Amino acid sequence: AGSIAVIWGMSPLTGAVVRRFADQLGTDAKYPAIPGELPEAGHGQVVVFDGPFASAGGPAGEEDFFRDRVDEPETVRLRLVVVRDTEEHPRVTRRREAAAEVAAERGVPVTELVARGEHPLERLAGLIAHADYASVYLALALGTDPTPLPAIQELKVRIS
Repeated sequence: AGSIAVIWGMSPLTGAVVRRFADQLGTDAKYPAIPGELPEAGHGQVVVFDGPFASAGGPAGEEDFFRDRVDEPETVRLRLVVVRDTEEHPRVTRRREAAAEVAAERGVPVTELVARGEHPLERLAGLIAHADYASVYLALALGTDPTPLPAIQELKVRIS
C-alpha cells in the first residue's frame, strides 16, 4: 500500500509471472502496477525513477517490507519489485544489479522475489502463488473485497 509496483522479470518465465502479478494486483486489490521484463524495461521504464513518484530525500534505507502501510499518509511512491529465476543470463544480471542501484540511489525501495525449485513449472507455480497471495493480502489490507469485478462486468455488458 502506498507504492506503485514497477515489477520486472529477468527471463521469459518471470516475464509471464510479472504480467500475472500486475493483473492480479489490479483485479484483486484494484491497485495499479507496471510490469516489464529486462532488458527492455531497463531502457523504457527506468526513467520513472527520476519522475514524480520516485521517493524524495535519497535512499529509502532499511525498512520492514511486510508492515501494513494502510494507516500511513497518502503519499504514493514507486517500488521496484524484481522477480528472478534461478537461470539468469549474465548480461541480465548486470542490468538487474545496475537498475537496482539506480532505483536505490533515488530512494526507490527494491524488493527481490527469487524462484525456487529445479523444474521450470515448479518455479513458475511458486512465484505465481506468491504473487497471488500478495495481491489478495493487499486487497484485504486496503479493505477491498477481491471478489467483485464490477468494471469487468460493465465492460462485458457494453461490448455484448
